[in-house]
Amino acid sequence: MPSATSEFQRQRRARGLEFQGEVIAALRRVPGAWVYRLPDHGNESPFDVLALLPWAVVGVEVKLVRSRISLSALRPNQVRGLLELEASQLCAQDVDLDTYRRIGVLVVGFDADGGREVYVARASVLLDYMKKRGVTSLAADGLRSAPWVERVFKDHDGWDIGSALRRAFFW
Repeated sequence: MPSATSEFQRQRRARGLEFQGEVIAALRRVPGAWVYRLPDHGNESPFDVLALLPWAVVGVEVKLVRSRISLSALRPNQVRGLLELEASQLCAQDVDLDTYRRIGVLVVGFDADGGREVYVARASVLLDYMKKRGVTSLAADGLRSAPWVERVFKDHDGWDIGSALRRAFFW
């Protein structure tokens, strides 16, 4: 018989994978987008999703949290992957990434009792902000009030991540 803790972790993981699927579906609705979910063999993937959009190459890490986004929710290889993508250290063999702008983003879903709020934050800006403030986590209010964070709204097709990313492109 599974313990209550393992059942809770299983349910949390299932909700996280469901949310990740919603984000991938939303990215695929962007006209001209090519979206690839990276396999996570042994938790070594640099981020969850690689999206080639008409205006950028975007590394996307998706996190669904209850009330706070914490640095501990990101593995060191994820932080490194998101930052290296922006620094042009990662490239694909068959795609000339030099013709695209590269950004690493965090899509954070706050799964509160009243519903879900979703935000997009450029990883390098978020991590720098947290470092300068000396904090290791941010509540929904802290993320919501940051001028460089874009809220993602849900339409009849799902989350409108494409519009938030277009706005984020100009950060």
